[in-house]
Amino acid sequence: MKNKQMIKPLIFVGLLGAFLWPNAILAGKDGHVHSAQESHQNEIDKHASHKEEVHQESRHEGNDEHDEHDEHDEHDEHDEHDEHDEHDEHDEHDEHDEHDEHDEQVDRSEISAELAQKIGITTQVAKSGILNLTKTLHGVVAVDPSRMTHIKARFPGLITKVKVKVGDQVKKGQILAEIEANQSLKRYQIRSPFAAMVIARHANSGELADQTTLFTLANYDQVLAEFKVFPNQMASVKKGQWVTVSSETETDRSRINYLLASQNQQPFKIARVTLDNEQGGWAPGVWLTGKVSVSEAEVPLLVDNRAIQIFEGSSVVFIKEGEFYEARPLKLGHRDDVNTQVLSGLEAGSVYVVENSYLIKADIEKSSAAHEH
Repeated sequence: MKNKQMIKPLIFVGLLGAFLWPNAILAGKDGHVHSAQESHQNEIDKHASHKEEVHQESRHEGNDEHDEHDEHDEHDEHDEHDEHDEHDEHDEHDEHDEHDEHDEQVDRSEISAELAQKIGITTQVAKSGILNLTKTLHGVVAVDPSRMTHIKARFPGLITKVKVKVGDQVKKGQILAEIEANQSLKRYQIRSPFAAMVIARHANSGELADQTTLFTLANYDQVLAEFKVFPNQMASVKKGQWVTVSSETETDRSRINYLLASQNQQPFKIARVTLDNEQGGWAPGVWLTGKVSVSEAEVPLLVDNRAIQIFEGSSVVFIKEGEFYEARPLKLGHRDDVNTQVLSGLEAGSVYVVENSYLIKADIEKSSAAHEH
């Protein structure tokens, strides 16, 4: 009975403890009292705080990593950009060098000595010389009056024989015709006074010879070049000056014999120049050009006119260095019929092409056109 009474209080205490347990009082280490719920919440808050801390740390590390990545990317991009710029600069430099090298090659031609000789390329050394400054005149070939004759009969009479015709070349003393004089009835002969050509005949057998011209003879071994000298040229053109006379087929050099006033009061003078014509190259009536040497000047450097070519808009000569020929632009001064003064672009002693320089020009232009395509 007593035992049963003791059990009831124990059961009561146990039930009370079970009821109160969730709200049991816990003593903290710091001396404060906390409930279990507060402790759990603290743990949750602590975990959340730790998680947030970890998250923030992770985010910080992520930011650091991101910054590092961005820096790395920026660095890579910068390096790539620098490398690209360097590559572009290098390509541009290479392209420029290649272009310069090509231009240098395009303006040059390589021709072996054997081939140059075969195609007739000749050279000269650039040096000082004398220029003959000239005035240009125009005119024609004329027969020298002193080498032409008009033959008449010495005594009137009957023409009994004619032994020449127009175009015949006759010797000095050769018989041209025979005439029977009216008064004496004696026959006499008409002979050529000098070697010449019969250029006109007005005599036939059976005709009467009086004071008319029977034959006209002309010697063309020497002829005259007759040039018109206009007022703006008269002060420069003088007797005795040298003249280079040219036609389409012939060239010669002689002096001005004299100047005559023109006939019919024309506003010019006539300058006459004697030309040797034993080969018959100067036919009367042929149009002529005369270059009168009005003064001479010594210049430090000159080149042959045949060497000068127009290349890419400039006057050039082609310099020979070994088997290479290179275009050299020149600044030119005065010129005569043979040479031209060089003001700049060439040094004395340079070897340049004279004859057939156009062949080198054509070769360079051909190479340049092939490169463009």
